[in-house]
Amino acid sequence: GDVGLAGVGDVWMELDGMPLEDMTEIDMLTLSLGSHTLTVYAEDRASNMSSASVTFSVETSLLSLMESLERFYMEGKIDNEGIYNSMMVKLAAGMKAKNDKTMLNILNALVHELEAQSGHHITEDAANLLLSDIHWLIEHPEFLR
Repeated sequence: GDVGLAGVGDVWMELDGMPLEDMTEIDMLTLSLGSHTLTVYAEDRASNMSSASVTFSVETSLLSLMESLERFYMEGKIDNEGIYNSMMVKLAAGMKAKNDKTMLNILNALVHELEAQSGHHITEDAANLLLSDIHWLIEHPEFLR
């Protein structure tokens, strides 16, 4: 039978009001911390449009920092095993720290190491993502535990 104008004509998505080129996967690591809105739009062949949105929050933790470090090392964005291990040891010590002061000291040491290695043994992009997460944790110590 003839369906006429029925059926989906076009579907697209926006993240925080910006069109998403690749609609299959969003890399959470590349999103800034805080609140984001994903909107899916659909238009049928008769130009009727509808949309649905979901708001989600991107947060970080010492564990997610370790996962990011590991990913950057595997991707070659950290090209020195000694530096990678040094930063992992700091994060592991941070997870075992008994108080926030010790943990903040460890995070600040990590900041200095990242700033020193950015553009050398760590790509600037990777260093900036890690630094932004660490600075956010320093400002939101309730997420350290």
